[in-house]
Amino acid sequence: MNSTQKNYKLALTGLFSALCIVLSITPLGYIKLGFINITIIHIPVILAAILGGLGPALVTGLIFGLTSCVRSNMMGTPFFGNPLCSVLPRVLFAASAWAIYTGLSKLPFIKKSISGAITAAVGTFLHTFYVMTMVFILFAQTLLGGMKIDAAGLKGYFIMLGTMYATNGIWEIIGAAIVTFAVLGAIYITANGKSKLSMEEEE
Repeated sequence: MNSTQKNYKLALTGLFSALCIVLSITPLGYIKLGFINITIIHIPVILAAILGGLGPALVTGLIFGLTSCVRSNMMGTPFFGNPLCSVLPRVLFAASAWAIYTGLSKLPFIKKSISGAITAAVGTFLHTFYVMTMVFILFAQTLLGGMKIDAAGLKGYFIMLGTMYATNGIWEIIGAAIVTFAVLGAIYITANGKSKLSMEEEE
């Protein structure tokens, strides 16, 4: 990797990590639609994975998780004050987003912006799954009224997870796909425009 690529990855990592922090500590990280709050705090992690690769994705995911952990501890919020619920799932989510996009980018018939939107949708689904799975593993008895991790407890977990996907979850998946598609589309259009302008200047 040459110095230009390193600087590019460092810049992306800093930009998206800072964006995660801003979205986490301000109301900008949530879109309110009536009784539904759509979280968009995780989208910078997806963009870091797509535009920067695995390294920037992992660092941005780590910053996202640490910010969530610190904020939860300061507010006395249960569950997410535990790093296993707030940090670990976000790092796994970042790695998953990178892996999904890397796989899709090898398919020549899918445009990059479409691959990005699919990555955002699947990644958002997995983000919720990872977080809630860790919450369930560590706090099942609290969440499910004393249920343990047995057949009845797992049934309660899947009902809880299904309810989340049917309410906020589906809108977060759609929102992440739309935002990611729009951002990537704008970036690629701008990049292509600059390329064409450079060719015209050389002529």
